Amino acid sequence: SLIQFLSLPIVAASCIIVVLSPAPSLPGFGFALVIVPLLLLVLDSKAIVPISLILGGVLNLLALLGNGRLAAARFNWPLNIGGLAGIPLGTLLLRALDPVTLRLLVGVTGIVLGLGIARGRIWHFRNLRWASIGVGVLSGALNSSTSMGGGPVALFLANQQPDKDGFRVQLLVYILLANAVALIALVPVGVFTPDVFWLSLGLVPATLFGLVLGKWLFGRLSAETFKLTVIGVVIATSAVGAVTAAIGVLQAVGAI
Repeated sequence: SLIQFLSLPIVAASCIIVVLSPAPSLPGFGFALVIVPLLLLVLDSKAIVPISLILGGVLNLLALLGNGRLAAARFNWPLNIGGLAGIPLGTLLLRALDPVTLRLLVGVTGIVLGLGIARGRIWHFRNLRWASIGVGVLSGALNSSTSMGGGPVALFLANQQPDKDGFRVQLLVYILLANAVALIALVPVGVFTPDVFWLSLGLVPATLFGLVLGKWLFGRLSAETFKLTVIGVVIATSAVGAVTAAIGVLQAVGAI
């Protein structure tokens, strides 16, 4: 109902999405990596995963349709096969974890990926095919358990230093496929429900408005300044979430 969509958590979630939706246009950033740590403060932890997958999928689809290099993109079979293989693992993990442990996993993931993007470190792999499969499995598991699976793939593809357009198209294609399969996998375990679907649709306007706002802001702020700000927000909110979740875990086991 309209009253439900005007509730404080939904309004707060919409504000978060409007402010942070521009971040995916920056190299190395994924929608989920930016918004999930903050959405954990206002929405149910397990509902956030399918919500983030849907909203991120909308943004990635729009970006892909607007990219003229789609036909020339090279499909990375090992990476995508690995991603599909990892999705069932993440689904089982999401079903097994309690909300506190899930917040801890999201917090640690956000810190690691945020620091990785900030450092911009380059790795060299002897066997690129097996490395692609390994990154795909890790990404697929993170995608269906936290919706933050785009980070490892973004770091991996950027590490190979392809041309910028090719990198972006490969990343968008991978995330769209992984998100779609992850959503399907979340239905049998009761995480992706009709209520979550309608809630996600209700947040789409905020996502699109944030995208438009981002294009306007980029004309007035340097990309580097905005990137550093977003990295700081991701790491800070992830750290707070991880610490509070760790305290909850320790309290649950009677350690404190």
